[in-house]
Amino acid sequence: MKADLRDILAQLGPKTDIGRSRRALLPGWIKFFSWLFLLVSAGVPVAVLTSIVSNAPISFTLFGFRYVGMFNAQAALLAIAIAGCGSTAYGLLWGRSWGLFAGALTGWGGLALSVASIFVNTPGLHLPLEPLLLIPFLFKLSSLRKDWREDAGD
Repeated sequence: MKADLRDILAQLGPKTDIGRSRRALLPGWIKFFSWLFLLVSAGVPVAVLTSIVSNAPISFTLFGFRYVGMFNAQAALLAIAIAGCGSTAYGLLWGRSWGLFAGALTGWGGLALSVASIFVNTPGLHLPLEPLLLIPFLFKLSSLRKDWREDAGD
């Protein structure tokens, strides 16, 4: 049974040797959070459609920003940001050539948004915890840059 599950999960990963070698470069904690973002972002369209059809409030939280209420432009922006994180996760997990760039873009953007959320959100001290993972994430991606390119023959 265990081998069967591994065969099924292996089909979900990269199909090329380059993709597999790039994925192998990622530490376990980045793989874990990438899968988490991939799953969460896959649920966003369901949440949005459910909110619109049933006229129910929706809740999104990302990079220190939180929205709870009826679906509107602010909720749409957070949904798009979550989808972008899911795309980044896909690029990293499947070892796409653009995956590292998308990771850096998401990391720096998330860090900037986390800092901005300190000043934009409601009064009182609000310190988002995302930078505790985003900073090591950015350092790790930076250290992978050379190996990520070498695997592609660049």
